[in-house]
Amino acid sequence: MKIRIRYNVQVIPILMSLLVIFAYSCSISGTNDSKSSRAILEAEKPSVDSARVPEMIELYRSKRYEDMQTAEAEGIENVLKLSFHGRKMGNLSPRIADFIYLATLDLSYNDLADLPEELSTLHYLQGFYCRGNKLTVFPEQILLLPLLARLDLSENQITEIPSAIIRMDQLVSLNLEKNALNHFPVQLFELSNLSVLKLAHNGCSSLPEGIGNMLNLEKLDLSNNQLTSLPDEIILLSGNLKELSINGNQIPAGKISWLEESMPSTQIHY
Repeated sequence: MKIRIRYNVQVIPILMSLLVIFAYSCSISGTNDSKSSRAILEAEKPSVDSARVPEMIELYRSKRYEDMQTAEAEGIENVLKLSFHGRKMGNLSPRIADFIYLATLDLSYNDLADLPEELSTLHYLQGFYCRGNKLTVFPEQILLLPLLARLDLSENQITEIPSAIIRMDQLVSLNLEKNALNHFPVQLFELSNLSVLKLAHNGCSSLPEGIGNMLNLEKLDLSNNQLTSLPDEIILLSGNLKELSINGNQIPAGKISWLEESMPSTQIHY
């Protein structure tokens, strides 16, 4: 018995030290994350030369390159579209920063677990497609890109949407379906220029107030989450909202009937 008591007395200080170290490391990590978010929220977006922003028809007609060597041979400043769709690359070369006037970049299905910091230099990027990879963190590198209007990060493993997403106020289309999200921050619903928002196949059980601010929204997909209700203010979207998908949730039939009556011009999937 005496030996056991002496053993416990010796072990307690060690356990206390380990707990202090663990708590300190967590606080340092949280502080760094907080500083990063604060820096993004306070930073100015890069400026661009409007003369170098392609018109929609020019972008549509421009050549799409599928490897860097060919694109570089054609002249870096003339490359507007790069697609590495389905290459299983595993990583993206920092040389991507050389394509300074790149307007669309498709990295879908490449087994990417992270992205290079150099993405933040692509100030003319309008469309970024990174579907079907292995990202667990929302890429902060793209939060301040001033022209980014279409973003697809679906079929990844992202667990959290940063509050700094509010800086992406130029987005018109955002696809975050099939991730590991169990919370949608209120800042997401302050992106009032969005016309398409896809949040299907996540694990969210509720929506924050503020969704009624998204008056330009035409398509909202909330299907296959864990929603048990929706904010009443969602009916404020009925003016422009053409399609609302809420199937695969646990929303009561009475609430759905109320939505149908309140949003007669919106096609509701349930």
